[in-house]
Amino acid sequence: MIIPGTTKEILEALFQSHQISVINLIKETGISAQSLLHIMAGKIPAKEMDMTLICFYCRKIATRNLRK
Repeated sequence: MIIPGTTKEILEALFQSHQISVINLIKETGISAQSLLHIMAGKIPAKEMDMTLICFYCRKIATRNLRK
Protein backbone atom coordinates (compact mmCIF):
# COMPACT_ATOMS: atom_id res chain seq x y z
CA MET A 1 0.00 0.00 0.00
CA ILE A 2 1.28 3.46 -0.89
CA ILE A 3 0.47 6.26 1.53
CA PRO A 4 0.47 9.68 -0.09
CA GLY A 5 1.70 12.70 1.85
CA THR A 6 4.81 14.31 3.14
CA THR A 7 6.89 12.80 5.88
CA LYS A 8 5.48 15.40 8.24
CA GLU A 9 1.85 14.54 7.36
CA ILE A 10 2.46 10.82 7.76
CA LEU A 11 4.17 11.24 11.13
CA GLU A 12 1.45 13.61 12.36
CA ALA A 13 -1.23 11.06 11.48
CA LEU A 14 0.66 8.29 13.28
CA PHE A 15 1.28 10.43 16.37
CA GLN A 16 -2.36 11.58 16.52
CA SER A 17 -3.67 8.04 16.20
CA HIS A 18 -1.31 6.98 19.02
CA GLN A 19 0.24 4.32 16.75
CA ILE A 20 3.71 5.60 17.59
CA SER A 21 5.24 7.90 20.18
CA VAL A 22 8.00 10.41 19.69
CA ILE A 23 10.15 8.83 22.38
CA ASN A 24 9.88 5.33 20.92
CA LEU A 25 10.49 6.64 17.39
CA ILE A 26 13.72 8.30 18.51
CA LYS A 27 14.78 5.33 20.63
CA GLU A 28 14.05 2.67 17.99
CA THR A 29 15.37 4.48 14.91
CA GLY A 30 18.26 6.47 16.29
CA ILE A 31 16.99 9.56 14.47
CA SER A 32 18.03 12.69 16.32
CA ALA A 33 15.44 14.74 18.13
CA GLN A 34 16.68 17.80 16.24
CA SER A 35 16.11 16.11 12.86
CA LEU A 36 12.63 15.09 13.93
CA LEU A 37 11.84 18.62 15.08
CA HIS A 38 13.03 20.05 11.76
CA ILE A 39 10.93 17.54 9.82
CA MET A 40 7.83 18.25 11.91
CA ALA A 41 8.34 22.01 11.57
CA GLY A 42 8.56 21.60 7.81
CA LYS A 43 11.94 23.33 7.78
CA ILE A 44 13.80 20.59 5.98
CA PRO A 45 12.73 17.57 3.99
CA ALA A 46 13.53 14.28 5.63
CA LYS A 47 16.93 12.88 4.80
CA GLU A 48 16.74 9.61 2.93
CA MET A 49 18.33 7.68 5.79
CA ASP A 50 15.98 9.19 8.38
CA MET A 51 12.99 8.37 6.18
CA THR A 52 14.20 4.79 5.74
CA LEU A 53 14.52 4.36 9.52
CA ILE A 54 11.07 5.87 10.08
CA CYS A 55 9.53 3.57 7.44
CA PHE A 56 11.11 0.46 8.97
CA TYR A 57 9.86 1.45 12.41
CA CYS A 58 6.33 2.16 11.14
CA ARG A 59 6.28 -1.18 9.32
CA LYS A 60 7.31 -2.90 12.56
CA ILE A 61 4.45 -1.21 14.44
CA ALA A 62 1.94 -2.05 11.72
CA THR A 63 3.00 -5.70 11.69
CA ARG A 64 2.71 -5.91 15.46
CA ASN A 65 -0.77 -4.34 15.37
CA LEU A 66 -1.94 -6.80 12.71
CA ARG A 67 -0.93 -9.73 14.91
CA LYS A 68 -3.19 -8.53 17.74
